Amino acid sequence: MNEFLAKAPQRGAAKTRCIPIHVDAAAALTKPDWIRVRLSQGERFREVKRTLREANLHTVCEEASCPNIGECFGKGTATFMVLGDLCTRRCPFCDVAHGRPSPPDPLEPQHLADTVARFDLKYVVITSGAAHGVDVLTAGQYLQPRPGNLAVERYVAPAQFEALGFSHAACGPLVRSSYHADRQAHAAGI
Repeated sequence: MNEFLAKAPQRGAAKTRCIPIHVDAAAALTKPDWIRVRLSQGERFREVKRTLREANLHTVCEEASCPNIGECFGKGTATFMVLGDLCTRRCPFCDVAHGRPSPPDPLEPQHLADTVARFDLKYVVITSGAAHGVDVLTAGQYLQPRPGNLAVERYVAPAQFEALGFSHAACGPLVRSSYHADRQAHAAGI
């Protein structure tokens, strides 16, 4: 069976075994104290999760195993992933499952709009895994989401991110592409 046409979602080694980049099964590095985050399971976090499930919506936060999910969901923010929870690419650093996407949900746009209204969001990030232009730089520490993804070779201390010197950038060990995207957009005049 063609791997691309496989319907079961693939993560880790199952996802990366068919790409031209060799992924070594190296032992995970011990995370330094400054890169550890506390998981938040507060009421706002649970409300966001419950709303997403009820509306059959997906987020990059969940699908990519983002370390900031507790902070973002706790503040009522999320990066929505439209057109399903699967990606057609097999990026060895990403934890979004690979697979054949299901047909689009015709109710997804309405569910998304209702959810944005329910949370009274002023700034919404939506992605579908498609490539797009770069207006704001975000640079963060790669964290291996699970065995079978690329291993972490070293951890970069926060001071090294500050030294990058970009004027409209979010740089730090826990920064992700949409982390505090509203602040970055405002700073860049977007």
